[in-house]
Amino acid sequence: MRYATLRDLDEAGLDIRVWCYGCARHADIWSGLWAEFERKGWSTELGDLPARFRCTRNRHDGTRHDVLIIPTKRPPPRPWAEEVAAFFHGSRAARKAESRG
Repeated sequence: MRYATLRDLDEAGLDIRVWCYGCARHADIWSGLWAEFERKGWSTELGDLPARFRCTRNRHDGTRHDVLIIPTKRPPPRPWAEEVAAFFHGSRAARKAESRG
């Protein structure tokens, strides 16, 4: 099936991968952003999306780097126990770093 909009991808359970041609890095972005795009009056058509995304590494170098939008599988949700453990250990590491420095 060919997808035309962000909403189509979200309904199919897919996200988008934004690939930067300038530095060859990518970021996976939740396709549920279509609601925010519509709220702002922006186009959700896949062909119009590259103009909305910029690479965080080289967006300030004065050069416009084109990006490629690729549909990608959405990662499975993490179990609740893993979410709690990640929060606990992340908070603990932050507290230790504060006490050292």
